[in-house]
Amino acid sequence: GCGAFVCSALKPRLRNRINRKLANWPRNRGVPASPTVRSIAHAKEWQGAVKLSILVWIVILAVGQPRSAAATDISVDLELVLAVDVSASVDPVEARLQRQGYVDALLDRKVLSAIQGGTLGRIAVTYMEWAGTGNRRVLVPWAIIEDRASAFAFSTFVEAAPIGFGHWTGIGGAIEFAAALFEGSGFQGTRRVIDISADGPNNEGISPDRARDRAIANGLTINGLPIINDRRQASGEKQI
Repeated sequence: GCGAFVCSALKPRLRNRINRKLANWPRNRGVPASPTVRSIAHAKEWQGAVKLSILVWIVILAVGQPRSAAATDISVDLELVLAVDVSASVDPVEARLQRQGYVDALLDRKVLSAIQGGTLGRIAVTYMEWAGTGNRRVLVPWAIIEDRASAFAFSTFVEAAPIGFGHWTGIGGAIEFAAALFEGSGFQGTRRVIDISADGPNNEGISPDRARDRAIANGLTINGLPIINDRRQASGEKQI
């Protein structure tokens, strides 16, 4: 089964989907992409970028020095915020591409093996979407990933959540929102990392440079995952 610590909070429909996936292991190596996503030449590259980002930071943990943890916090090898762009320039195809890339990466054998090979063998992850001011939300709250059951549970929540939409591209604001999620998360990781995707430049709110500098000063690391392709935005303008 998917484990009492996550299944008790799942709706029956989601719980059944997780258990069906577990029953197919190891034949099912990931959630199949939709035909639309498969038609994009960059789908594999996006999934690879997500996997590489996660793998790199898990490897770095092996040589990092752990920070002191609060007595009530759960120690993990990595605290990771997945911050996904859903601004107006991200059309439904690109939105699904991003979502599927994260789902597939979280279910990848190499990623799970790397997680379990860490000092503690577990990481904490949360998934958020962002656009401009007032359009930032957490879709999947903080959860531990330490085995195939917890990876399936988290990825199922990500897959099932409605994809949001918002105006403007507030990269700096998204970084600040993501950085605030670490406080009171209930976890204490050797590293704290924000993976943020975007398909265009900042055009609203605080500058990304200022937000980045604040995050780094607080001990965070930021990975940028750009969406680059030759498709045009809904406005007809080229992707930047």
